[in-house]
Amino acid sequence: MAIEVLKSSDNPKKHEFYHDLESLFYVLCWVCMISAGPGQHRKLADYEKSKIYRWNTQDPTNEGMSLVGSLKRDFSNDAESMGIEMKDSFHEYFDPIWSCLYGLRSCFFPSVSAQRYKVLLVDTLKRLRGTTDPKLKAEHRD
Repeated sequence: MAIEVLKSSDNPKKHEFYHDLESLFYVLCWVCMISAGPGQHRKLADYEKSKIYRWNTQDPTNEGMSLVGSLKRDFSNDAESMGIEMKDSFHEYFDPIWSCLYGLRSCFFPSVSAQRYKVLLVDTLKRLRGTTDPKLKAEHRD
């Protein structure tokens, strides 16, 4: 689940399209940690000290989910630390896709402030939606 959703006190929690993309990133990190390839699971002892593992050990309460949000935020705040954690937690089978997943970090956690990032995403979405309008489409032609 996305950090913004986990940390939200809104009930029900507001859901945006980019939350799904961020969640997919976390699912991929999780799979790369607990799996050793197709149909092969790792032993808990191989990854139980991982920061990624701690995402799934909290109680399913508002407080627990907020803690998971904080753990994910701490995981994603520093590019170098995140890369080291991913490299240390992922099974070697996933080495070929590690750089791709690590590269996604800059998409989900850019160096600009979170509020500015959200504004950029919303503006981009509005522009993309606008290009499906035939009148706006004509204006955007070269």
